[in-house]
Amino acid sequence: MRFVESDIEALRVTLPELPAARRERFTREYGIAQAQTEIFTVSKELGDYFEEVASELGDAKNNVSAANYIITELPPPTITPENFAELIAKISRKELSSSAAKTVLKEMATTGSDPDEIMARLDLGQVSDVAALSDIVDDIISANPKAVEDIKKGKTETMKFLVGKVMAASKGKANPQVALELLQKKLQ
Repeated sequence: MRFVESDIEALRVTLPELPAARRERFTREYGIAQAQTEIFTVSKELGDYFEEVASELGDAKNNVSAANYIITELPPPTITPENFAELIAKISRKELSSSAAKTVLKEMATTGSDPDEIMARLDLGQVSDVAALSDIVDDIISANPKAVEDIKKGKTETMKFLVGKVMAASKGKANPQVALELLQKKLQ
């Protein structure tokens, strides 16, 4: 039997994606590192899961973050790609700290719930709103005149102390970067 070009093409479209093509496509489409691409090629199921998450995110920066979380935290089957993508987006938007994200991820794995429900139930949202943190920062500045004086004398490491105080006063919910920027602005 002799195959003609149309027979060959008909067979070609029925073949699954070959590993080399998958590696190349993952690197090109998702902007992830070679090592991540290799893991998603070797473990087809994990790669398929990543692709579903990436399709929900639609953002190369978040794709890299999602790939890292998928590889290091290995989400169980109870977490839908949509919920996993939502978790990654919340981390990216700084609505959730990375330590709180691990708590949410563990809860998602156990209950199958979505991140919003878990964050509300466990009160884990991160506060990045300057207006919401402003009063706390003012209180910390007033309560710590020695630290403020040290900062004005150039002891910049003392700023970490004040950020820590803001974190404690907000019960760990303040975005530390926003707290730092707010302190710097108010202490200029």
